[in-house]
Amino acid sequence: MAEKKKSTAKKKVVKKKTTKKPQEKKSIMTPKKALFVLEYLNDIKLNATKAAERAGYSKKTARQAGARLLSEVVIKEAIQAQMDKRAKKIEVSAEYVLSSLLNVANRCQQAEPVLMKVGNKMVETGEYKFDSAGANKALQLLGQHLVLFTEKKEVSGPDGGPIETKQTVDGMDADEIRKFLKQSEAEK
Repeated sequence: MAEKKKSTAKKKVVKKKTTKKPQEKKSIMTPKKALFVLEYLNDIKLNATKAAERAGYSKKTARQAGARLLSEVVIKEAIQAQMDKRAKKIEVSAEYVLSSLLNVANRCQQAEPVLMKVGNKMVETGEYKFDSAGANKALQLLGQHLVLFTEKKEVSGPDGGPIETKQTVDGMDADEIRKFLKQSEAEK
């Protein structure tokens, strides 16, 4: 009987490129993700990094985990649902917050006479006071909401000069890559 020889050559598999748009797939809400949502909502500053840490994600990767979790559809929906529920429960709207801030600013700017005790009577001194810190904070929050302020930061290199940047790929800059390519071509 003749033995059949087995072919050791591997078949080449060619995959066609698809041009479909990536669809946002809905992930599953796990207990750890649910804990992240709760921790995120309990953080008054809505800090995703701290929420991820408290939910049990690694401190080293909490920043990336928080950003990734906030981009998941199931997380976005859960956070929005809880925020809507909270706002409805306490009857808070953006209009209410803004009008309250305006009331605080106006109240804090009202001049109150400074009183001084003379004998058994309280007498005005002719001076007036107002809560400038409260007024400033309320006006700052209103201004931020209305995008009246822009914060600009100037960044410079050593001695106020330009910042030098160096783009690399796999740790090599453009000159090193060119040198590598020339060496590779010379070896051929």
